[in-house]
Amino acid sequence: MTEYKIVLKPVYSETVETPKGIEIPDGWRLAWHQLETFKALQDPHIDVVFNTAMTGDGKSLAAYLDVMQGDGINVIGLYPTNELARDQEMQVQDYIAKFQPPSRPRVARLSGEELEIYAESEKLRKADAIATRTSQREILLTNPDIFHYLHRGAYLMPENENPDKLWGRIDDKFHLFIFDEFHIFSAPQVASVINTLLLIRCTKGSDKKFLFLSATPNEDLLQRLKDAGLNPYVIDPSASGKYQFPDTFEESQALEAKKWRKVIREIDLNFVPLEPSSRYSESWINRNNRNSETSILPILTVTNSCDVPLFLAVKTLNSQNQWEDSSVSLQPGGYTNLPTIQPNQYYLYANSSKGTWAGSDATIYINGQ
Repeated sequence: MTEYKIVLKPVYSETVETPKGIEIPDGWRLAWHQLETFKALQDPHIDVVFNTAMTGDGKSLAAYLDVMQGDGINVIGLYPTNELARDQEMQVQDYIAKFQPPSRPRVARLSGEELEIYAESEKLRKADAIATRTSQREILLTNPDIFHYLHRGAYLMPENENPDKLWGRIDDKFHLFIFDEFHIFSAPQVASVINTLLLIRCTKGSDKKFLFLSATPNEDLLQRLKDAGLNPYVIDPSASGKYQFPDTFEESQALEAKKWRKVIREIDLNFVPLEPSSRYSESWINRNNRNSETSILPILTVTNSCDVPLFLAVKTLNSQNQWEDSSVSLQPGGYTNLPTIQPNQYYLYANSSKGTWAGSDATIYINGQ
């Protein structure tokens, strides 16, 4: 059988000088699309922004750059999967640690499961649990379904509570609404998003901002927003010539000299002939994984089973035998998955109001005692 190989060129993204009035960590440079997103969200004549930068080019920073300036902007980030929301929680916490904004925003993540756990542990109705969580945080990460049910009044008792009792208060507090990876929103979610945008605009005025992020934008959503009377402002680095795909090493060096940032390195993509059998494919993966530079990593699950939030510092030994640092905050009942290379090639340090814990066991349940 014939083997095929494709060489994918490296991709470089144009960076820009940081304008006066924007604070970023030392040594950082903003990508063109990040600055354009920041400016669009500051423009009083723009309320809906689409950022279509490619994967890996920092759309998350584009979304939260305004918040990291410490101007008191409150944000709701909507993510189509709970895993993505969990990943973004870590990313936002990392931004806060590095930017050190004057008014340090508090972050909460809210999924259906976490809402159940929090409401039960605090002996609250779901509506009251949502109100409590949102009132105590400046950044809320959740999913489109909770956002939809919230604006339908699904968490209220219709016979004795006003429909806007909950969403009216939340929409008053939050200024920026981020819809990440919106291209995978289902048709009902798209309809719900458009209805909610129109509801917020009609009831809360035009000072609210809506930011959509996707490397593969949903053209149908763009058209539906236009049909609804909205005028989305699209930031497209590719169409604006802000990506370069050099053919040679010299061309790459020239771009780096101009401070363009490498987003994707050159990749050799090999297509290997296999028998049409899942067992054969699995055997090939297991056989080649031991000798491959890119390994399929086992997963370490860390669960916070105590009743207080917990901060987790993680040291992981990578494939180059170097220690890498990361951190994550876990709410009561929350968990995170950490990749590992080999058993005991990581070290954890946990800190909560109930005490500290450290160790490197293969499976760890942290109880904060």
